[in-house]
Amino acid sequence: MKVKEYRILKELDTETLQSRVNQGIKEGWQPLGAPIAWIASTQTLMQVMVLFDDEEVKFQARVRTAILTELKRNPEIAQVFKTLAFKP
Repeated sequence: MKVKEYRILKELDTETLQSRVNQGIKEGWQPLGAPIAWIASTQTLMQVMVLFDDEEVKFQARVRTAILTELKRNPEIAQVFKTLAFKP
């Protein structure tokens, strides 16, 4: 997906970072990768957040909706996907 904008969140503790990530998600941002711990003189936790191109996000939502609609109409296909996805 095409990234429209990115930002890096930096905090000293996990609770504050988690709060800022959750707020970003509510605003439409998505976390990219795992949080990073940077230890120099003090520990800093970082998380990259991105905004994706709106048109691409809308397109992917339409594709997901079409797939889910098809799976609801054809339970046999849905069962095959469940079998493939949940093999131990």
